[in-house]
Amino acid sequence: MGNAYTFTEYMLILEILYEEHRKHTEKWLDSIDISHLNLKKLEVRHVCSSDPENIDGFIDEGFLSYIDNYKESLGALYVRISHRLNDEAGLIMGGRIKNDDSILLKLHRKRFEDDGKFPINKYLNDLLGFRLIDSRFEENIIHLPPHIDRLKEQNKRFVHRSREVGEYKGYHVYFMGSGSKYFPMELQIWDTKNERGNLESHKTYKKDYTFWPKIYNRG
Repeated sequence: MGNAYTFTEYMLILEILYEEHRKHTEKWLDSIDISHLNLKKLEVRHVCSSDPENIDGFIDEGFLSYIDNYKESLGALYVRISHRLNDEAGLIMGGRIKNDDSILLKLHRKRFEDDGKFPINKYLNDLLGFRLIDSRFEENIIHLPPHIDRLKEQNKRFVHRSREVGEYKGYHVYFMGSGSKYFPMELQIWDTKNERGNLESHKTYKKDYTFWPKIYNRG
């Protein structure tokens, strides 16, 4: 069930997520050599085979290794964000690191749509995601877009939008980072009254990728 949040808490949540995502990714980028990668220009078609018969091994192994390396670092980021939310605001907010099967299905779907011309940093934008379920959603959400726009004026990069797909209804905020090598982080904001429908929608989506462990073995 959702809690009743104040807009002051919304602002604090945004600041904590933004700061920790930026610091974490900068530190991670300093630890590896990916000078050749630009996630703004890199598209699904560049890392996935367009051959519909190619299911086992359809993704470039070098890119998979890059994602795996980043995902291994996300547990520490999740913990730091959770601790700060609790220590500074007394908040407990749900989150998750995207699992391999979901990533594979997402890339598999897009490799045939529009010839796979989807930028990686706009499509794999939720490798780490958090969820805020708010019983005061309607009165808070009207203030969020102008607040985010003010943050963007401070050269803080966000993408935010209302999202409705089938039974799913929510507001999504993406923390884009300051460079072309950042994987974004996602915050989903739900109205408490939509929680049940949204959870059912997620269950339906997850059923689609239960076949991946059978056909794709990453060793």
